[in-house]
Amino acid sequence: ANEMYEEFLKRVEMGISPYKIMEIGTVAKEYLEEVFKHAKSNDRRVEQGKEPLHEIEGGKGYWTNSRAIDEDQHCRTLEKYWMTLPNQDITTIKERHLDTFDSWGKRSPREWSPSTRNRYIITIRHIWRYAKRQGYVDSIPSPKRAREDLKARSRRDLKPDEYDMIRRYVRDKY
Repeated sequence: ANEMYEEFLKRVEMGISPYKIMEIGTVAKEYLEEVFKHAKSNDRRVEQGKEPLHEIEGGKGYWTNSRAIDEDQHCRTLEKYWMTLPNQDITTIKERHLDTFDSWGKRSPREWSPSTRNRYIITIRHIWRYAKRQGYVDSIPSPKRAREDLKARSRRDLKPDEYDMIRRYVRDKY
């Protein structure tokens, strides 16, 4: 009962109805609206020769339209992942639930690389960062990241005869 009361009190203090469920999909849509608003503002300022105002919080650079479109695509894909979580309420989703994303991403029909799965994890963290700014959650989770096996994913070394062939082509051409 104490745990339920604490959750009830926390929602009341945030100004949210204790009975309202803050669905992760709804929060993600609010987040995207903010991203597109910031991107539009930044692009307008850049066209005027001014510095962009809206940085990517917890990321690198500034919001642009192309980055907002990428983020939108990630959120659309994440909609399928949200359905695999035990509940849809962002206030009750635990970090251990989000740790399942990497294994879910490995089962993707497109066989995502580790860096692609990690990029989606960054988007998940951006959504939680937005939710924290809005007062929906108190912390930002750090889901398990995909291990980048760079050695296994790297290209093979050139053979000496392949290198010589490239060198001869470049010398003859230029």
